[in-house]
Amino acid sequence: MLLKLSATLLLLPALAASAQTPAPREPPAPRTPAEAYRRASEPTRKQHPSLEENVAAWEEQGRRAREFAALFRAEDWRGEELYHLGKLYAAAGQHALTERALKTYLRRPSAARAADARTALLYALAAQKKWDDAVAVAEVLLNKSPMSYDVLYNTQNLINSLREADAKRAVAFAAKRQPKLMRYALGQTNNPAVGSLLDFALGLGELYKAAGDAARAEAFVRSFREEFERSPLGAKQELRGRVEAAVLRINLIAEEAPRLAGGETIGELPRLDSLKGKVVVLEFFAHWCPPCVASIPALNRLKEKYEPRGLALITVTSYYGYFGEREKLGPAEERAALEDLWRQREARFGLLVGPDENFKAYGVRGLPVTVFIDRAGKVRSIKSGYGIDEHTERYVESLLAEPAPPR
Repeated sequence: MLLKLSATLLLLPALAASAQTPAPREPPAPRTPAEAYRRASEPTRKQHPSLEENVAAWEEQGRRAREFAALFRAEDWRGEELYHLGKLYAAAGQHALTERALKTYLRRPSAARAADARTALLYALAAQKKWDDAVAVAEVLLNKSPMSYDVLYNTQNLINSLREADAKRAVAFAAKRQPKLMRYALGQTNNPAVGSLLDFALGLGELYKAAGDAARAEAFVRSFREEFERSPLGAKQELRGRVEAAVLRINLIAEEAPRLAGGETIGELPRLDSLKGKVVVLEFFAHWCPPCVASIPALNRLKEKYEPRGLALITVTSYYGYFGEREKLGPAEERAALEDLWRQREARFGLLVGPDENFKAYGVRGLPVTVFIDRAGKVRSIKSGYGIDEHTERYVESLLAEPAPPR
């Protein structure tokens, strides 16, 4: 009894101390837009994040940005704080508020971050389909701002958006951008993103082909190859392969879609021999690709909304021999890991795990890549590097609205 009592007495101070320990307090709300944008961006600043950490970081950034954006009004701020508020609205996906804040900011002749503000404004305008304003901002970026990947990425987003709403205007703007894009791309010898820049540049050939001007597309490809071969980039085998893959994608437009080689399946897939008369979306996927994994909820929605109207969604991947930090995996182990990923992400569509020939047939080198095939079985568009977004849905709707071919 004495021993038990002593033990109890010894525990009392610890229990009292734990009872007095205050619960951790929530950090105070940010006081300025600059502080809010910095805190909202913190989850995406980790060095070398894993796949799951990367996806979770972007989701958390959006959540924080939406929470903090509600604390501020554009009319209450001036100067650089207004720039940070515009970026905060952009991270929250609030396009109209982004436009308002950044347009006000850019009226100041002393705006220190004008180029960055215009790239964010351009995205917001394109998202709202304000094409006249978007093109005007894009032309200012091309004429007045130093060329950068961000400028070219956002002008590419405008071209991708415009091609659905006004294909002629998309071609005209892409042609106007092309000389500056080529000068910048061909000078980026040591830039890891140079492959994407070359894809952007070759996108003009796809626009020509999609517009039905095969002769102009062919002449464009010939001229591009000559300029590329004369540059230092032409000696790099990896880039040569990437260019040839992009040329293949151009040549596929308006042609019969290559057949997919069969393989293992995860989840339910439409039969590959039952696709005639359907609009087909091929989504090329890899477990190591953060935008691919992040697109799973959007792919779920796409399938559920449009499958009853004639959409067939097929996600295509291959085995890579590893998964996350686990290396030297056999096909059975990697398949099990993919099945776990499908369950964890609640994917409600099927995955075709086939040979590398499926990727080669469609000129897939980087990911993600989305291929759109019309009811007649012809490739209509191949979108590289953007994942599933609002443009995807609008394009699927336009293809579904086309009449089915006669049987």
